[in-house]
Amino acid sequence: MYEYSKIKSNYSDRVQIEQGEARVIFRSWQTTKDNEFVVGMLERAEKMYGMGAKERIRSYLTQMKEGTLE
Repeated sequence: MYEYSKIKSNYSDRVQIEQGEARVIFRSWQTTKDNEFVVGMLERAEKMYGMGAKERIRSYLTQMKEGTLE
């Protein structure tokens, strides 16, 4: 039972952290329009948060651009 709650908690933490990272990247991109910066930050996120982080964060960025996620 403990292991399940630990996994569930980590999932929630991951979502929060990656959405926060996406917000930083998105707001920076809105200000600078620097696509190379975005690519670099996504690469950095992949190293920090593990495999698949780049795609998950890119998904959050798309949602922010469409206005479905703040």
